[in-house]
Amino acid sequence: MGFQTFNDLLYQQPSATTLASSAAEAAIMTSTLPLPANFWYVGRTVKLEAWGKASDTGTPTLRFRLRFGGLAGTVIIDWGALTLGSGISNLIWHITSTIVCRSVGATGTIFGYGELTCGIGTFSTDRPQMGSSAGASAPAAATVDTTTAQDLTLTAQWSASSASNTVTCDHCDAIALN
Repeated sequence: MGFQTFNDLLYQQPSATTLASSAAEAAIMTSTLPLPANFWYVGRTVKLEAWGKASDTGTPTLRFRLRFGGLAGTVIIDWGALTLGSGISNLIWHITSTIVCRSVGATGTIFGYGELTCGIGTFSTDRPQMGSSAGASAPAAATVDTTTAQDLTLTAQWSASSASNTVTCDHCDAIALN
C-alpha cells in the first residue's frame, strides 16, 4: 500500500518575461516563488518546469540557473554556459527540474537536478544539457538555511549584451509533490 501524497501548485507564471540587451544575470520568472520559513522537511520535493524562446546574433553563451534565496542566493541548479548557434530566432527551450530536501536547519541541504532541452543543432552539443548545484559534471547538494523565508528564482544570463540577444520565459510552474 502506498503513502498518501498530494500535489500543491506553488507557482504559475501568468505572463511572459523577457531579458534583452544585458549581460547581467536576471530573473526570468514574472515574480520569484516565495517559500516560507520551515517550508522544507526531509524528503520534500518540488518540481519546477519552464518553457520559453531565445534569439541571438553572433554566437553568445546563455546560462540558466535556479537559485534559492533570490537573485543573489545559493545556486541549486546550474546548467552551465551554453554556446548558441549564430542568428537563431525564437528557439524553443524547456527546463524541467526536481529539488529534494536532504536535511533541514540553518545548514540544511537541498539536492537539485535539471534538464535543459532545445532545438537540435543550436547549442554546442546536440543533447539535453544536464545540471545540478555543482554543474553537470559534479552533482552535489547545496547548503541552504531552511529556517528562514527564501525565494526560488529561475535566472538567465547572456555572455554579451546585444538588443538581438533575447531570452523569454513564456511559462513557468512549480509543484510541491508531498
